[in-house]
Amino acid sequence: MTEKELFRTNNFDLIRLLAALEVAIHHSLHHFELRDNWLFHSTSWLPGVPIFFFVSGFLISKSYESNSRISEYARNRALRIFPALILCTALSLISVFATGYFESQSWSPSHMAAWILGQVTIFQFYSPDFIRGFGSGALNGSLWTVTVELQFYVLIPLIYWMLARASKDHKRRTVILALLILAFILPNIIFQQLDQNDKYSESLLVKLAHVSFLPWIYMFLLGILAQQNFLWVHGLVRGRGVQIVCAYAAAAYITINFFGWSTGNKIHPALFPLLAVTVLAVAYTRPQLGNRILHKNDISYGVYIYHMPIINVMLYYGLSSKFYYAVIAVAFTVVVATCSWFIVERPAIRKKKRPFDA
Repeated sequence: MTEKELFRTNNFDLIRLLAALEVAIHHSLHHFELRDNWLFHSTSWLPGVPIFFFVSGFLISKSYESNSRISEYARNRALRIFPALILCTALSLISVFATGYFESQSWSPSHMAAWILGQVTIFQFYSPDFIRGFGSGALNGSLWTVTVELQFYVLIPLIYWMLARASKDHKRRTVILALLILAFILPNIIFQQLDQNDKYSESLLVKLAHVSFLPWIYMFLLGILAQQNFLWVHGLVRGRGVQIVCAYAAAAYITINFFGWSTGNKIHPALFPLLAVTVLAVAYTRPQLGNRILHKNDISYGVYIYHMPIINVMLYYGLSSKFYYAVIAVAFTVVVATCSWFIVERPAIRKKKRPFDA
């Protein structure tokens, strides 16, 4: 195989689906008050959001290298994100109106318009007072990652411009990227410390930091670094998925239980590179497996964006505290995400100019 064929033959669609399902399952168990079980605790070992950020850096950087025309790059990214996001916002709003919730709330058309505009642009984290009494208090709180992801997309051209200005030598650029990763681990550590401190966790500054690129970009940059050294990385992990998954599980168990390291979205920065290597090993072990299972259908984004509105409607009707409600929520999410893929997302992706697998 050529390098291009090696790169494109992978299980990333399957990995993204599993990551999205991890988030959906974890949120279902959390909001349905089912936290005291092995499934809730074990899912945090393979946290979906950090996996998304790493995979995004790995794939989007390759996409940008393959087609760096800003207009086409922006168009391709918009076609992947916004059609399903707009549909999700519309369905979410319709579902809340259908419950009759808004009849007991004080809201104005301008406030509603501002919330809708935020949901379909870059302010997905905005949650006005009139929606805070519904379900968990945020109709689709998971969408904060869309805000962060869009910032990554904007930063990609700037990152490549900086690297090009710094050096044309691949080794030197690798060193620069590695140093950037180390530098951006610091904002992550600072944010985690502030977020765990009751004195600061509810401050506006910490909340805004949470939805900025600063605490998360080292994960994205690590994906770029791995992509730019693909042949070396591929040779390191190819066919070793089982061994590396076991090694990661052992490392996670030891560091969590004996050193108190965190997992989930707040995964310890020293543990995250091991998770990234694990993701790559699974991606390039039996790399045709994902296509055989999914047939190039990628419902991961749909699973991610639709699960919280479904959970919130169930919470509004008191359908919680039972494990089978969590199963129903995840199963219905998969059905809605599948419909979204075939009706909206796949047709939109086909409109991309020179699309890449990202």
